[in-house]
Amino acid sequence: MGLINAMNRLTTIIVIALVVACVSRSAYAQGAGAAPELGADGRLASPQGDIGVRLSESGLLHVGITAEGGYDSNVFYNDDVRVESAVLRIVPSFELTNQPRNSDVALMGVVYRLGASLVYREYLSDDEEVRAQRAFNPTVGGSLVFGNGQTVSTGLHDQFTRAEDPPYLRGMSTIIRDQNLGVADFRLAPGGGRIALLLRYSNTLEHFETPAYETSSNMAHEIMLDGSWKWLPKTAIYLQAAGGFIHYLNDTAGTKQDSYPVRVLGGIRGLVTPKLTTSIGAGYSTAFYDNSASNPRGLSNLLAGIDFLYLPTALTKIGLGYSHGFHDSPVVGSFYDLDAVSLAVSQSLGPTVFTLFGRYENRRYHIYDTSDTVPRTDNMGLGGAQFDYFIQKWFYAGIAYSLSINRSTNNQAQAAAAAATGGLDYTKHQVFARVGVTY
Repeated sequence: MGLINAMNRLTTIIVIALVVACVSRSAYAQGAGAAPELGADGRLASPQGDIGVRLSESGLLHVGITAEGGYDSNVFYNDDVRVESAVLRIVPSFELTNQPRNSDVALMGVVYRLGASLVYREYLSDDEEVRAQRAFNPTVGGSLVFGNGQTVSTGLHDQFTRAEDPPYLRGMSTIIRDQNLGVADFRLAPGGGRIALLLRYSNTLEHFETPAYETSSNMAHEIMLDGSWKWLPKTAIYLQAAGGFIHYLNDTAGTKQDSYPVRVLGGIRGLVTPKLTTSIGAGYSTAFYDNSASNPRGLSNLLAGIDFLYLPTALTKIGLGYSHGFHDSPVVGSFYDLDAVSLAVSQSLGPTVFTLFGRYENRRYHIYDTSDTVPRTDNMGLGGAQFDYFIQKWFYAGIAYSLSINRSTNNQAQAAAAAATGGLDYTKHQVFARVGVTY
């Protein structure tokens, strides 16, 4: 009955959100609106052409708003105590740039972009503890590139994300994580680009606001050098080397160890055929942990990946990838080995855009000791589909579905700790209907 009442409230709120989206038609022309929730590339482009508020000869402001209403089958990521709820999300956002959205030609000279996605989530439930999981999850990012597309270029990039998620157990604190990624790079491509060099420095700050996780807060630095030679017009052989330092900021108890990761990777990337692009690489990676802690060894040192992008038509994209390597683990254990497979399909047809995606991960966690035991193995799956229909170039409606699954195995000594720090087994379904404007 509680879910039915929540759905009734949701219906009323969606009607209001639809009215807001329609009224925004008169506001976007003055730059007072926001854009739908940003995708992986920070943009939602209309298949019917680029639009926006022109601020100067080259500057464009894209604005809009999206209202999403739907259902979450497992709010707390816990199959033992499953809690469901109706959900409302309002997503205003904007993008200021001088690079046209639908252009395949790289803009020369100075290229800039500033954007934000401001996601507000509300659970519509009679359960007060569920309603307390309402959240504001903003993502703000920008980039500035000097000499884009030229022999010498430099770039500055930054993105901040705040993620507020329900805990894995009722009664525990909401998990709040702030992450900021800053990147500075230098590119050199003499001789018409046959030889290319990339020098990049990146800084990642991961801060947990939740007291139970504050010892996992860390800062990572990395310097990477990538060199490539085009032995075919659009296919290159590359060699990449990187080294870094990961420092845990609040670990007064000594449960986490700083580390110095390094890696060397080589391979081929570029066009195989006019419709098929691939990147194939293999190499060696390791990390040196403080206090003589156990370092990655054996298959953990193998670094490998292969990705394919197939474009059977101008409106169809199919991506497939596999990767193997190890990653520092700020919460569970010290690091984990990862094998991951991913698939993504995108199809545009007139005013419609359809996407299908899936990813499987096998994570094998390691702990700091000479026995190098594996206390926990996670098998994680994420998949879904999304369909959007552009009623007008600036006005669209759609529906999306996602499925998240985790299955975890633990030895008895680690089971209790793992249950407290992360969900062991859960299946989570989410479905949303949405409507919005993007200009």
